[in-house]
Amino acid sequence: MEIRGQQRLLLAKWGAGVDVVNYSALITHVCHIIGNKVDEWQCPSCSNGQTISCYSGASETKGVGECRAGTQTCTNGQWGACQGEVLPTEEICDGLDNNCNGLVDDISPICYTGPAGTQGIGICKTGTHVCENGILSACIGVVTPQEEVCDGLDNNCDGTTDEGCTTCAVSPLTPLTDPLAIRMENGETVIYDGLTTAMQQSVDCFSDTVFNAGGTLNITSAYRPLQYQQHLREVWDKYDLLENTSDPACDELKSEVREEFQRHRLRYRPARTSRHTAGTAIDASWNLPAGQSIDALANRCVLSRPVANDCPARLFRNNYFEFKVSPTRFSSL
Repeated sequence: MEIRGQQRLLLAKWGAGVDVVNYSALITHVCHIIGNKVDEWQCPSCSNGQTISCYSGASETKGVGECRAGTQTCTNGQWGACQGEVLPTEEICDGLDNNCNGLVDDISPICYTGPAGTQGIGICKTGTHVCENGILSACIGVVTPQEEVCDGLDNNCDGTTDEGCTTCAVSPLTPLTDPLAIRMENGETVIYDGLTTAMQQSVDCFSDTVFNAGGTLNITSAYRPLQYQQHLREVWDKYDLLENTSDPACDELKSEVREEFQRHRLRYRPARTSRHTAGTAIDASWNLPAGQSIDALANRCVLSRPVANDCPARLFRNNYFEFKVSPTRFSSL
């Protein structure tokens, strides 16, 4: 190949001792000397057969999980494509770190097994798969269409709530949430926890005084949680309403309220509050030897009956309104 122009001048300057017939050797020799600074020589970027490591993914993923560097090989003075590299891919459940973030199978795919068009409607909601040991679990937490019932929800996920249902005009009984009220509703009739300190002292005094007088004392009611008092009042009011309705939609509630009414043996409408709810009253019955007065014994303990000769007695702590304390013995609704 003919060597022309500036190439000949450069050869004269830097190519001494090089066989000018070997053009490739000439270019390689001169390019090495001039540091690839002369474009006219088209200096190669690499030597044929030379290899280097290559990676076109994000540097922080190289060598992490499944990601691996590849190799570039020099051909005709130019680097070839990167061969054999493994780049991040979407994570799947296969026991491998496909996206090369250092975590294996860190996915929880969303799933839904109900009919098309019901997802996200009414009670229906998606669940998730859990990936363990390269295997996806069943769809966990998914809620699919159910048979429609009259509960204020769209159970069959068709976009309509309680279709075909009629609604009772009387609202359901309010659920109890106060732990003491729940205890009383479950049958614990005598609760001392809510009595005032003064009332508790009077109760203890009264029990000891009756015992020392040779009698017996049976306390049948003490503190009544306010929520329980309100529950009894609500039972009374709803009983009155439901007994006068023939709406079939109210049959279930009517049965529930009637059972509550009978179980609590309600004889009159309970007050909104009482001295029982204030922790200042108790109900009791007793037996005393002849010549003993229950009122005299109660008075020793700062207790009195609001109704004279009331038996079983409803006892209140004396001077309730003046001292605004809450010891009261015996009370009812």
